[in-house]
Amino acid sequence: MLNQYRGLKREIYVLFYGRVVTSMGAVIWPMMTLILSNKMNMNAETIAMLLMVMGLAQLPFTLCGGGLADCFNKKYNIIFCDLVTVASYLICGMIPLSNVSLVLFFIASAFAALEHPSYQALIADLTDPDERERAYSLSYLGANLGLVLAPTIGGFLFENHLNFSFVITSLATLSSTLLILCFVKDIKKANDITTKNSYESNEAPKRFLQIFIQHPCICLYIFLMGMTSLVYSQFNFLMPLNMEMQFGVAGAKYFGMMTSVNGLVVIMATPVITTLLKSFCDTKKMRLGIVFEVGGLAMFMVIQGILWPHFIAIIIFTIGEVIHTLGMAPYTSLRIPASYRGRIHAIELIFTNSFQTIAQLAIAYLVDRMVITSVWACVVAIGFIVIAGFTLLIRIDRRAYPLLQKSSDMKE
Repeated sequence: MLNQYRGLKREIYVLFYGRVVTSMGAVIWPMMTLILSNKMNMNAETIAMLLMVMGLAQLPFTLCGGGLADCFNKKYNIIFCDLVTVASYLICGMIPLSNVSLVLFFIASAFAALEHPSYQALIADLTDPDERERAYSLSYLGANLGLVLAPTIGGFLFENHLNFSFVITSLATLSSTLLILCFVKDIKKANDITTKNSYESNEAPKRFLQIFIQHPCICLYIFLMGMTSLVYSQFNFLMPLNMEMQFGVAGAKYFGMMTSVNGLVVIMATPVITTLLKSFCDTKKMRLGIVFEVGGLAMFMVIQGILWPHFIAIIIFTIGEVIHTLGMAPYTSLRIPASYRGRIHAIELIFTNSFQTIAQLAIAYLVDRMVITSVWACVVAIGFIVIAGFTLLIRIDRRAYPLLQKSSDMKE
């Protein structure tokens, strides 16, 4: 299973290791909802409103990050943004938790949004189309290797040593930044390295919006990614609130353990699923992944108050996450001109973050007015709509990109 990751460029392994050490330090964000709820005494609706405002304020940073990724050196974009993030978290670790901390949270998340298009586009720049799914799979695996222990550590530090969590996050991000600075080759343009397929090498339109006119499938895909994020985001919003409702203060510890199980399953399942589903086209993977995710979330309607079934539900949910991610990661990079990768990814992030923040506000409104099982039922109903949307995308994509479909048929 692991042999499939051999033969990639050195820079891909550096980025993989960077994702590992960064994720090992990411002990804060899985606990963000609980920090605002337990430490800063905010109710669900206030938390959702705050996260929504922070999310909407990030949108200009994301869009700007896409432009920077397409026009400037991606490596130095990443390094600059990382250094701002490192400084923000380090200051958070040195001061008492307050409104100043919230401002620093926003600065760190905004520069992470600014960086993300460069990171994703850099992986595409460094890989040929045939190896791109393996490269994204390895990057995703690295991001989750660190999550095996990080949320559990965060859960145990949450009660009495929260400041130390910020310091860990800062130092881990710094170590990743130094690795990228020293070992990743400078890439200024996508066509410096990539051996592109015919869709990637097509002449780019002069105006960015023409991309969406020429590629209507991309419009549907981006909308569905927003809807998917609406469902998936309940892992870090509704789920920890539900755990706190069921188990009180111990809910933070149990949720941290569940997040670690999520990371552990990703590590075990990613190489296996990459191999087993290598003949599946990316759109079918995305639909199958959503089916598993919705199935896992549906279990939360019937297991209230019983701890051990929560871990079964999170395993099912995580298998779906892996399948969906493996289909999603290379989708746009294989279908649009290479010079627009950063901006398309930025638009995708804007949709996913917008849907996620709006969803959190809506779900928080329901949490304060409905029983929790009914709220989960609403999430599952939206999930079925997303499944239907991906079924439509499969049919349209088959007609729009026949060369990719032919390649998928040959694998099958």
